[in-house]
Parts: sequence; C-alpha cells; structure tokens
Amino acid sequence: MHLVLWMHLVCLQASQIVENIFALLSHPC
Repeated sequence: MHLVLWMHLVCLQASQIVENIFALLSHPC
C-alpha cells in the first residue's frame, strides 16, 4: 500500500474542494 501516493491524492482532492468552496463563496448570486 503506497501511503505517500494515497496522501498525495487526498491532498489534490482537498485542494480542489477548497478551490470549489472559494469559487462558490466569491461567486455573486
């Protein structure tokens, strides 16, 4: 089990989720 690769994928998904949250917050309704 490649723990480093797993953590890297988790970090990538987390960064994408954070970017999506900021995009939704900054997007005018």
